[in-house]
Amino acid sequence: MLWILFVALLVSACGKAKPEPHQENATAEVQGAFDAAAARLLRQHLKNGAYVYTLKPDGSLEHAGEAINEAAVAMASLKCADAEGIADAMADRIAAGQGAIARAEPLPETYKGREFNFDGETHLEYAFAAFAVRCPDQAGRLPEAWRAHAAMMADHGGEVYPGTGAKMQVGFAFLGKALSHRFGQGDEPPHGELLELEDAAAAWAGQLQIGHKPCWPVNLGFKHLRALEALGYDVGRGRDLLCAATRGMDIPTLDEWCGRGDLARWIAGYQYNRFEYRFQRCGEPWEQPDGHGDQTPAADLLEAIRQKYAVQN
Repeated sequence: MLWILFVALLVSACGKAKPEPHQENATAEVQGAFDAAAARLLRQHLKNGAYVYTLKPDGSLEHAGEAINEAAVAMASLKCADAEGIADAMADRIAAGQGAIARAEPLPETYKGREFNFDGETHLEYAFAAFAVRCPDQAGRLPEAWRAHAAMMADHGGEVYPGTGAKMQVGFAFLGKALSHRFGQGDEPPHGELLELEDAAAAWAGQLQIGHKPCWPVNLGFKHLRALEALGYDVGRGRDLLCAATRGMDIPTLDEWCGRGDLARWIAGYQYNRFEYRFQRCGEPWEQPDGHGDQTPAADLLEAIRQKYAVQN
């Protein structure tokens, strides 16, 4: 509660967030950069249809715990025809898993008992929302996949994967219910739960300002709000709160959404393999590049271009 008061004071001091700039038409250069990044990801980093991996210098798979997250960002960003294969592969995994999907395949032993988590669930819901809205002609299998996944969670006391104990964080239930409503599988979720989500996203971000803690929770709150925005919900209040709470964090897509960034410049200066996924990190010196010599998927570049420019769908 104290953090909500803190963020409310920030909003009072800073005022409402500036509008996000309108999408710009993609030049041939921008479209070419998008197409090249997409082809690279699909050729090198997409494995087993539903997972996108970072690769070690020798070509072996790295960071398996992030594979479903990177695939979700790709699914939300790629052209519909390219993303459809990922969507269908995820639907296949959910059907085979009786509603469950793991964060990687094959799943390393180190993740047994941690097959899925709040991070993965957030990205899955984000991808389902973004793809269903942007690519309705290719999203025909998502409603049944979501029905099975939501039923599995309900049957296991809210666990996002049976037996893990992992559940959605308090305050973040609204998006899942909004997806069920979108797919004709449930009532409109109560507006009060949207307010809870907006408060929770801002509170998480506000707590990171002390001690410059790792910024990955900001990305998760942002993903929830962006997904709900895609589904047609008014998240203006949540936007004001999150934008106030994240001043100075230097997260390019979030700063663009808050009307204070220069995403076009970030895209133009993009360096492959510097970060695994830039938008889960605050800027330097708060956090440092984490590519560590690996071949990273560049799903962050695709996401940024999709946000900033009207590239081909």
